[in-house]
Amino acid sequence: MFARLRWVELRCKYTGMILRIPLKELVAQLPGIPAPPPIAHPDKSLKAGGEQPDFYIWPDVKSEEEIANKKVILITAAGAMGKSMAANAVASKLNALVVDLSKVRVGSDSLTGLLTRVLGWEEAPKFIGQVEAGLASLILDGLDEAQLAAGREHYNAFLKNVADFVRGGGNRGQILMFGRRDVVDTTYLELNELGIDSCITEISPLTYGQAKDLINEALDRRVSRGLLYDMHRTHPVPFSKLRDEVLLGMARALGGDGDEIEKIWPIFADFLGYPPVLLVLSEHLAVDNFAHSSGERFGVKASRAKAQRGLILQRIVEGILDRESLKARTQLAKVVALNDKEISLLYGREEQLLRVLGFMGGADLDVLPPAILSANDRQVYDDHIRMFMPDHPFVSNRMFANTVFSDYLRAYLATAPLSGAFGVQRPQLVASCPAPGPFYAYFSHALALELESLDGDAGQGRIGPKLSEDYIDDVIKSHVASCTYQHYVIIRWFGQTAHMFLYETESRSDGFLSFISFEIEESSGILELTSPVSRCSIITDHGVVISARNSDIEIGPDVFLVADELELHGETLTALADDSRGAAVLLVASKPAVHDADLKVNSYPGSALWVNWPEVWPQWRKYYQNPSGRPGFDAGKSTQALVGLRRILRAFHKGVGEHPTIYSEMLDRLVVGDSQILGAVLAALLDVEIVFLEQGQYKLNLDKLKSYSISWAAINGPDFANTLHKLFSELCNDSRLSQLLKAQHPGG
Repeated sequence: MFARLRWVELRCKYTGMILRIPLKELVAQLPGIPAPPPIAHPDKSLKAGGEQPDFYIWPDVKSEEEIANKKVILITAAGAMGKSMAANAVASKLNALVVDLSKVRVGSDSLTGLLTRVLGWEEAPKFIGQVEAGLASLILDGLDEAQLAAGREHYNAFLKNVADFVRGGGNRGQILMFGRRDVVDTTYLELNELGIDSCITEISPLTYGQAKDLINEALDRRVSRGLLYDMHRTHPVPFSKLRDEVLLGMARALGGDGDEIEKIWPIFADFLGYPPVLLVLSEHLAVDNFAHSSGERFGVKASRAKAQRGLILQRIVEGILDRESLKARTQLAKVVALNDKEISLLYGREEQLLRVLGFMGGADLDVLPPAILSANDRQVYDDHIRMFMPDHPFVSNRMFANTVFSDYLRAYLATAPLSGAFGVQRPQLVASCPAPGPFYAYFSHALALELESLDGDAGQGRIGPKLSEDYIDDVIKSHVASCTYQHYVIIRWFGQTAHMFLYETESRSDGFLSFISFEIEESSGILELTSPVSRCSIITDHGVVISARNSDIEIGPDVFLVADELELHGETLTALADDSRGAAVLLVASKPAVHDADLKVNSYPGSALWVNWPEVWPQWRKYYQNPSGRPGFDAGKSTQALVGLRRILRAFHKGVGEHPTIYSEMLDRLVVGDSQILGAVLAALLDVEIVFLEQGQYKLNLDKLKSYSISWAAINGPDFANTLHKLFSELCNDSRLSQLLKAQHPGG
């Protein structure tokens, strides 16, 4: 009977194959009847023919054993994958009855008793006879709710009734039972003990083709300005291009490597093929101009795309959390003595996330039940909530189902105000989470923005939401992990004011592919980073500590660090240059650097590393630089000014026009920032007319630059100190810059 099924994927439990087939083809082989039996006495627990969903995309299912000739088919899926919707769709296709077990207190003879009570004494025997003979199917939905409400003893009695029900002459698909994996597993074992041969079938994440269908169907039902949205049907080619760019952008953020989403889809189907994810994404694809939106939304090269990703994924994740809360509250309402308003306070996001973390062994948490519960209800509440943990959508085999979920949890614990009713401090909670992944920085940004909005504190003259100093390194590591192209980090920290900019670009002179910024709060005056440190500019009048993860500190390429104090914790330090551009590593401090006396220092190539601070130890001397050599000039400030000059010149994009250009906002905010020395260098360049401002853009006068024997290639070469010496010496005559270079502290 099942030989005609189209097998999509093969892997087995005993022989190394899992059988994977379209659910719709499986249903086509099951016994259906022309019309469901009439219901004599309507009951909310039983529906005739199922409730056909407004639209349903039939997924594939997979099984670890042959499905043919099984009296009972147990169907499971990850949380929020749509088990109840699948049950209704199957029932509608077969004209089968659906029993909603969440509305029944199961026990001995409850199934036959329910059918008799609802169908009546005439119809019930006919229908039961059809099922027993294998001529009709019966759908049982909500196994997990039934077991939770009834308890193990009554649930096993119910299964015995099911076993007696199908023990007759039928041999295929008489009963289809839907539930979460842990309950399905115990049901399978119990039925096996009762002599009933069943199989476990799992609903798979949607394939690429099924995902496209779901997005189209969701958009078909979207109302915009009083009209049904139809742009995706009217302009299918540009819409498909935008949709695939969006999906490919998500796949790449998850670590995908490829240019065609269809080819790499199977690797990321556990997340991209998750219906709640696709339904939220469909809302962001409902635009009026697909070509214009292609570079602006969530694609591979979307402007500020990752800040947008944080907001989109936040909505997706929180929608899943809220769905779990609602499901739990529906069950809890039956077992605790609270009114509807009080029930709505149970199992909120914070408690749910902490219980997920505790379930996976991330921390020794003592999550207290909500205070509104009475002493008698608290144990009942705890017992019920624990039942939800093994099959929570975030969880897969006591691990996070994917990086998106773990990054959200870590960001939530790092940014949200916590009640403290769990016996562990915030730093311990964050430390017990998995390491930050590519979404952590953008979840942190989205959650912090939301928090400030709720507090009425958004946009109060700041460049971004607040971030605790404790999480700077985590956010940087997450940003680096997320970037497909080149990442850059800029930190400006003077006094109590600290800003951090994170952006991605194909080259230093191009526009942003993504950009987010933070204002640092709770400042201790010490910036702590872990190796590796690369492509960053840090200017601060405080201290910087760089620690090795193992024993080797890796710095570079393209690191520009100016601080009051510098501490290095490791056995070796390796400075690395970008061979294609000869980018240097510059370390400048006002006070002697603190490190182990036996620290080994290496630079590849040897010209990659520049250092400047008082009392340089022997291992640093060949890397020590004092570019100005002028009496009365601080060597560290001179080094900062020279490398700052190079950074400013390199920021210009040599395009097709006469003069290389850069947007004034990009140069002012991300290159110069709050640094008075770099600001003075830029002002001096404007005074000598090497740089000029025109219509919101800085432009570089190459002819004027040539008069100083400086070529475009030389600016980007490794021997830039000699190349820029003549120009730098002249700029040092500028009164403002000269005064700053004699100042006491770097950065002014």
